[in-house]
Amino acid sequence: MYQGPALLLSLILVGIPAALFQIWKGRSTVDLLLYEVAGLLGFFAAQVLAASLGWTFLMIGQVHPVEGILGCVLALFLARWLQG
Repeated sequence: MYQGPALLLSLILVGIPAALFQIWKGRSTVDLLLYEVAGLLGFFAAQVLAASLGWTFLMIGQVHPVEGILGCVLALFLARWLQG
């Protein structure tokens, strides 16, 4: 279970790619909300995968930033593709 600092770092690491993706591909504020949720789901799915596989590459406390950001970006592109 994440503690306060790890959760805050995770939310920051999700917010930056989602906001940049909104600037690049977004059309409305609803898109920003969609990208934030998709990025959050992708980030935490990657966190669970990395933790279950025992990866420790470049961890910051409890957070796997590299794997999390990759999961976030993949989820953003998936959300954009599904949106049409």
